[in-house]
Amino acid sequence: MRPSAVFSVVDQSVDAIIHIDVDGVIQGANEAAANLFGTEGCRLHGRHIAELVPEESRDDLLALLADVLCGQRIRPFDMVCVRCDGSPVHTSISVSPVRDSKGRTAGAAAIIRDISERVRETEEAARRQRLEAVGRLAGGVAHDFNNILMAILGHAEMALMELPADSDIREDIEAIVESVERASELTNQLLAFSRERSSALRTVDVSESVARVVRLLRRLIPEHTRVEMRASVTGAVRIDPMQFEQVLVNIAVNASDAMPDGGRIAIEAIDVLHVGSDRVPPGEYVVVRVSDTGVGMTEEECQRAFEPFFTTKPPSAGSGLGLSVAYGIVRDAGGYIVVDSAPGCGTRVELWLPRAAPATSGDADTVDLPIEALTVLVVEDDEAVREVAVRVLRQLGHRVLAAENGAAALEVARTFDGAIDLAITDAVMPVMGGREFVLQFRELRPECRVLMMSGYTGGGDIDDLIADQTVRLLRKPFSAESLERAIREAIRE
Repeated sequence: MRPSAVFSVVDQSVDAIIHIDVDGVIQGANEAAANLFGTEGCRLHGRHIAELVPEESRDDLLALLADVLCGQRIRPFDMVCVRCDGSPVHTSISVSPVRDSKGRTAGAAAIIRDISERVRETEEAARRQRLEAVGRLAGGVAHDFNNILMAILGHAEMALMELPADSDIREDIEAIVESVERASELTNQLLAFSRERSSALRTVDVSESVARVVRLLRRLIPEHTRVEMRASVTGAVRIDPMQFEQVLVNIAVNASDAMPDGGRIAIEAIDVLHVGSDRVPPGEYVVVRVSDTGVGMTEEECQRAFEPFFTTKPPSAGSGLGLSVAYGIVRDAGGYIVVDSAPGCGTRVELWLPRAAPATSGDADTVDLPIEALTVLVVEDDEAVREVAVRVLRQLGHRVLAAENGAAALEVARTFDGAIDLAITDAVMPVMGGREFVLQFRELRPECRVLMMSGYTGGGDIDDLIADQTVRLLRKPFSAESLERAIREAIRE
């Protein structure tokens, strides 16, 4: 049978179909094959089938073809092919023998399907799973580390309260407090990446936030690097305002580090009505774009850019958490991050954040007025943290009840003969977690205010409580001053 007769039947197939002779030379191809391999300016007919795959895959393809020509049945296989312009395309290939009128093998027919989209989706899913797994690990480590920091900070501050102002060791203890604060910044970054840090979502004016960040960057970034701002955005977004500005600073500092000899950082904010793409679904967005004229990244580096501790910098030049933190914060706000870069061409990072209605009123500042002594119930499973919290509260003049988990705290609430003004509970505890405790405690003591201590929320299961302001969040590790301020805010709501 002539190749033209065969392909007159299959020319309308959506899959590429190629007819090859016993020597592997292409004798015919349908229109889908021409489209797949982009044959404008070149022809498939007369070329060897091995030319359609990378050199390192040719032996494998020829071995499979030989098996088919010998009468063996082979399963469909995946292989990267090469278009006429040299670009790769992921394909699934099925090869069957073609027989002549006497039943003899006269060649083979290859059905080639473009699976690039499937491969991309599989790789993206694997990447998300990898990031989520690392995020869970990071969140768990940060939780334990925050409890340790809480104990160190609390004991150090208690020591400072009791030391005379001229003590020889006062400076050393102040250095301990400062070190704890620096370590706390690192754990906060880990928690932001892992999405296990509760976010105080608010309606944020993007133009104002970007302008504030640009003013800060012009003081932080070396003078030989220009920081430009172009913000024509009119929309607002729902995001933690401090975390949003942290994201922009992290990305801009990365950009500055990629330009050791100076360059330009441009921060733009625009409103976008997006029709949808393979990286961002359709919708109304505010897009904040940070671009630089730095050294750029390879495709592999772009793929790994969101992994915590991955960095292209020297070991002493950074933690490698900048983009991973940005990823967690933006994801927590329901947004997406898109990174485009190439060696020598700079990098562009885009934050796609769902557009929100503008804020109608601002948050009022809390006035620092004195509060009366309170009866406070402390619920914390970590003995060192519980001890510190109890000591600090007593130092502040409050009466303290303590329990090691939610179940024990509920028993205290049932049996204590008197008012409980405030409950301060950890978010993650054995026996009974913070969320379950709060819900049951409210039934027993509906008038009582609640503070939730959290270095890690175990999957954000208290976010709804915080969102409707029935619970105030107190992030670990916290200072005595932060605790006092949080108590004041909770009592005066």
